[in-house]
Amino acid sequence: MDWLEIVLSVIVFIVGGLVAYFGTKSSITSMVSYLIAQAEKTALSGSEKMQMVVSELYKKVPAMLRQLFTPEILQKLAQTIFDCMKEYALAWAEKQDEKTDEK
Repeated sequence: MDWLEIVLSVIVFIVGGLVAYFGTKSSITSMVSYLIAQAEKTALSGSEKMQMVVSELYKKVPAMLRQLFTPEILQKLAQTIFDCMKEYALAWAEKQDEKTDEK
């Protein structure tokens, strides 16, 4: 087993643990999306917003799982979800621009 397989196995285990704890992938995504939306309403900088999201998410992790779900892991999860949200928003805005141009 090479390092890539080990890293991928660990990531799958961690995500699986999060999914098991929160019930479903959609509830994790919903929770992180909600926290991101709340952070976006503030006047904080980008890194401060991320810290806010990670901090709030970390509070929801049971104490016995905090060694597995470190703030660093939660930050990667939040960043991935943020990137997907941003990509979707940009695609939606582009479609709206195309509709406006057609008129």
